[in-house]
Formats: sequence, structure tokens, C-alpha cells
Amino acid sequence: SGKHLIILHTKGSHFNYTQRYPRSFAQWKPECVGVDNKCSKAELINSYDNSVTYVDHFIVSVLDQLRDKKAIVFYAADHGESINEREH
Repeated sequence: SGKHLIILHTKGSHFNYTQRYPRSFAQWKPECVGVDNKCSKAELINSYDNSVTYVDHFIVSVLDQLRDKKAIVFYAADHGESINEREH
């Protein structure tokens, strides 16, 4: 009944990556845990990959809810990540 515009904004995959996904999505290990910890590049990449996996899961769940609706979806990322550049 009527037209609607819904804008959905997420925090996506930004540092501190481990705060961007539930523990159940920690499939890539070891992870970078904590803001003050010095993490290896591999730990940062694993945490980033876990956050991307969760974002993918979230977007799929949104699309699944719209599957049988007349909907147009636009997805735009704000920027990329340079892992381990200036400590991020």
C-alpha cells in the first residue's frame, strides 16, 4: 500500500573489526582482539574477513526478506580498507 523508501545504514567492516561481527562468525583465526593489542597483519586480515562474512550474511538476510516484493535495492560501500596501514 503505497511507495516506501528505506535507507539502511550499517557500520560494515571498519576497524576494530572484531566489534563488527558476532562471535559465531569468527571462522578465520587467529583474530585481532581488543583495541590496544598489537596484532599481526594475519590477525587483522582474519578479523576483517570475519567482518566481511558477517556483512555478507546480513545483506543476504535483507535481500531474502525482499525477494517476493517489488523492490529495487542499491548497495553502496563508503570506501575500502588498507589493512595494517598506519596501524589499521
